[in-house]
Amino acid sequence: MNERLWVNDGKKFKESPDLVIEILSPSTEERDRTFKFREYARHGAKEYWLVSPDKSEVEVYQNSEKGFLACSYFYDGREDKHSAIPRCGIRG
Repeated sequence: MNERLWVNDGKKFKESPDLVIEILSPSTEERDRTFKFREYARHGAKEYWLVSPDKSEVEVYQNSEKGFLACSYFYDGREDKHSAIPRCGIRG
């Protein structure tokens, strides 16, 4: 459980974390969806979640050779089984 504690020394990350969860707000959403999205993918984060409290939505992305791929979409606490998003190995 503690094998990746070295990634963050308490001041900064030395490597991308396995899971990044961004809580979206109007002032940060564009940066979270563009710059940070690309940077975390490029540096090897395994999953990237975008959480929109205002809309009660969660978007889940998993890293691949091509960058982050959309894997799941949740709204009001339920997974949208009718979306075109594949399930990319998400455990549920």
